[in-house]
Amino acid sequence: MTASPEEAEGNGLVSGLLAAALDVVTSFACVAYWCGVWSFLDHYRVSDYISGGVAIFLVAVLAIAGVDEFFEKRFTARSSAGEDVIMGLWTCLLAVLSILIWRISFQLCYDLILPQKDDIRAIVVTLIGVALLVATGRYPTASGAPPIGYVADKDPSRTRFAKAVFSGSKPSKVLTDLALTVPVVFVWAGVWMLGDNHSVPPLASGLCCSAIAALFTICTISDHFRAACEGHSRIVSSVLGVAWTSLLTLLVVGVWRGIWETYDEHLHLQQKHENRWAPHNAAGLAVAGAIGLIVLQRHRSALFPPMDFALDAGDQAHHLCSHTVSTAKPLVEGVVNYNSMQGGDSHLDGTATQPAEPTP
Repeated sequence: MTASPEEAEGNGLVSGLLAAALDVVTSFACVAYWCGVWSFLDHYRVSDYISGGVAIFLVAVLAIAGVDEFFEKRFTARSSAGEDVIMGLWTCLLAVLSILIWRISFQLCYDLILPQKDDIRAIVVTLIGVALLVATGRYPTASGAPPIGYVADKDPSRTRFAKAVFSGSKPSKVLTDLALTVPVVFVWAGVWMLGDNHSVPPLASGLCCSAIAALFTICTISDHFRAACEGHSRIVSSVLGVAWTSLLTLLVVGVWRGIWETYDEHLHLQQKHENRWAPHNAAGLAVAGAIGLIVLQRHRSALFPPMDFALDAGDQAHHLCSHTVSTAKPLVEGVVNYNSMQGGDSHLDGTATQPAEPTP
């Protein structure tokens, strides 16, 4: 029997509500993962520069050596349980390395170019990051973190083991991915600092951004936006695409900042040396976040650049085209995005990745 239009609309609404709820839960778990590990490292005064430098070196070695490809071939005949354990450990390693790389990137950003309470500098740094990402066709990455985007662990169309870097094992591509992590950090650090400079309430703003992202998903706003933009020139579509991605970036950074700073405040993670429970709280938070992502089968959502990017192949139009529970379809034919390359899950900006995140 064919469902009536009313039934189909009701089913679509239920699917949208479920997708939005899962995306919000994913964002809470992913921020817990990152915030917990980051705060734990801060408590024990692990050097941003030494740990970050080691992480960059290890990522380069793992990528050039093709360790993910070795795992992909080596464990083909293993049992499902064994594969799950190995994949989980590999993803966990990459997630920690990703956090270390973002940690040194944020610290360099704060030490060298982004002083506190300087709105002009924060805006300039953000715009530089946007310009570099648009120019290199990777601006969707800035808005790819939960709740806007996620990556499922077991998608049959993608490799079972995540790549150590996004573009592959050639040294030149490894260096490119590492270098292009910096403009993503610029965007996040600039927007995050603007929120801090103006004392934007973390919890209220985070919940508000989460609600807007959920509403976009439920109401398929991106699909309506895409339909409204059809027929425009490539230039106009690109400009609208950049504007759409910028809006999504503001939402995702708002969500992460809100959740992150709320965790900090209520778990006393900022009292790094005055509170003896701070490291235990941080470790527990990280473990809870990891468990949450594993249960949701979205552990790979914790991987940010250089492990994960989203591509637009120089055309921003595809940002207008999908939402969390639909299949991404480019507005302009020939657009390359993360879904078509890696088999990831689609979301509001038409891609399926993450980037990341946040300030201590």
